[in-house]
Amino acid sequence: MRKGAKRKRSQKEEEAAPAPAPANHKTTESTKPPTRAKRVKASKPEPEPEYFEDQRNMEDLWKQIFPVGTEWDQLDKVYGFNWNFSNLENAFEEGGVLHGKTVYLFGCTEPQLVPFKDENILIYIPAVVADHRTFFSKLGSENAGSAIVPTFTRIRTSYKMNLKRPMFCYKDIHFVRFSRLETKSLSICVVSPFPPSNKIGIKSVQREVEEIIPMKQMKMDWVPYIPLEDRESRVDRLRHQIFILSCTQRRAALKHLKIDRIKKYEYCLPYFYNPLQEDELEQSTEVQIIFPSEPKPIFCEFDWELDELQEFIDKLIQEEELSEDQKDAFKEFVKEKVREAKKANREAREARRKALEEMSEETRRAIENLRFYKFYPVQTPDTPDISKVKASFINRYYGKAHEVL
Repeated sequence: MRKGAKRKRSQKEEEAAPAPAPANHKTTESTKPPTRAKRVKASKPEPEPEYFEDQRNMEDLWKQIFPVGTEWDQLDKVYGFNWNFSNLENAFEEGGVLHGKTVYLFGCTEPQLVPFKDENILIYIPAVVADHRTFFSKLGSENAGSAIVPTFTRIRTSYKMNLKRPMFCYKDIHFVRFSRLETKSLSICVVSPFPPSNKIGIKSVQREVEEIIPMKQMKMDWVPYIPLEDRESRVDRLRHQIFILSCTQRRAALKHLKIDRIKKYEYCLPYFYNPLQEDELEQSTEVQIIFPSEPKPIFCEFDWELDELQEFIDKLIQEEELSEDQKDAFKEFVKEKVREAKKANREAREARRKALEEMSEETRRAIENLRFYKFYPVQTPDTPDISKVKASFINRYYGKAHEVL
């Protein structure tokens, strides 16, 4: 062995050996604090699933109808209960009296005192009246597709007819029905391709003159009702069969209206006139008198058939309602009112006679077969019992319903 070979080998072994760790080196494990086990939170129990009844296709129909003649500050009471009009909804189903017909609905209201939860409360009960009429017509080629049915306008106690404006258009056979919702809230339904009337009657004890005016003067009009299942469809593609009377007057804007204008809404009545019933009704011989006088005007009624004018005046003087120096002016005022009323009655009789002469036999028969149906809400556990306050009366124009449902 060569000299120095063993020493070189030992040097190589020392170089290949790993260097010892320095004394002051601390391992990572020694610096980390011991970890705590995470606390497992108890899972909350899953809530029971909540189920809701499916909304009926026309459940909100009666609520969409404007209740004509209801005081504005009482509208909330009309909807104070969850009334159920499923009977009205079923009338549009197959086999129902309104199935497949074009229907017009309007509403009104009637307060009633009824028992509820061991006390008597004043409520506004909704009701619906259906007016059913059927028009038959065979039209010649010159009138194909349309015909004219007269409309009538009542002024005070008289009637005038407008023979130029079509009230209904019909071809071959068309069916007409009305339905009315009462206060009790009430709606009238008319089955017809066109609205039954575009007029509203305004009359009250306080008003001297009865007014028959177009609905649009009171911001009312017929608009289509769209059932729930069709509300996702394009409106212009729908075939509308239900129309409701709507009012665009906003309650928030009432504060800007005059009191007389607001009161007019309270005295509105859905208007209807049947010319064939005029023979059954005597024309009024009374006139409303509002004579301007100081310190206060004179309000009275004079019947030209039952009252003798001079005796009538003497009685007012005796009761100190009329002064002696005003009696001549008052007499002329009453005579003028009587002349106006008699003239209106004559014009009404003549207009009615002319209309009846031009009325076809089919139209006459259809009017004679006119029927009204009045719907009340179905009794439910959370609504008052209204069974004892149901009535057939609709209003002074429509009269009584043939059937109450």
